[in-house]
Amino acid sequence: MLNANGDWNKLPKEYRKPLKCFVKESYPYFLVTDGYFFLQAYFTREALEEFRGKYGGNVKITNLDSKVIVITQWCMEMRVIPDDDPS
Repeated sequence: MLNANGDWNKLPKEYRKPLKCFVKESYPYFLVTDGYFFLQAYFTREALEEFRGKYGGNVKITNLDSKVIVITQWCMEMRVIPDDDPS
């Protein structure tokens, strides 16, 4: 994403396919990993509605610990930390 300047269309095709991620934890933060990187994930309202429509009340997002999920659409938020920032 950094090399593509955040442009989804400039990413190599292998990165634009659905991602299979392991759910490390689902509460208090939804943390996923590809086996190398860990990312905190957030769900849009549309994604939650799609999930609930597909699984109804049978499966809750917080019950996905230690499961593999497929992410079909994603975006990444990044923040630049200035060199003089003490954090």
